[in-house]
Amino acid sequence: MYVLRRGEFTAQRVAELGIGDVVRALAEARGVDEHLAQEYLLSDYENAVHDPAAAELYGRMAAEVTKAVNFYNYNHRDDTIAQAYLCGGGAAIEPLVDAIAQMVNLPIAPMRELPGGVRESAWMFAKAVGCALQNGEERA
Repeated sequence: MYVLRRGEFTAQRVAELGIGDVVRALAEARGVDEHLAQEYLLSDYENAVHDPAAAELYGRMAAEVTKAVNFYNYNHRDDTIAQAYLCGGGAAIEPLVDAIAQMVNLPIAPMRELPGGVRESAWMFAKAVGCALQNGEERA
């Protein structure tokens, strides 16, 4: 999670769970390798994005986002988070976005709605922003 204030980076929190965990859970549940499970997820092959193994992780990921938002807001009571924009590969997975929206008490918007956002493919734009914000850190 990256916190921007007036368009400038102010804080970061790394979640324990990520899309790689969803891919691994889906691979195990479907009895396929991780590369194939990722393709299932990206293309929603046989309703993969709604697989119970994935859905369980969406809830846990949403809880992590909620904890981070609440922690930030508690420590910055005069400058609380008012809007969430999703980036990274998970931003294109509707059930994950829905889980976050249901749990976080904030308006949720896709990256393309950021001021100055581009109209490129939501999947590629969100993933590119997520990669860029990692600032060269090791990805899970």
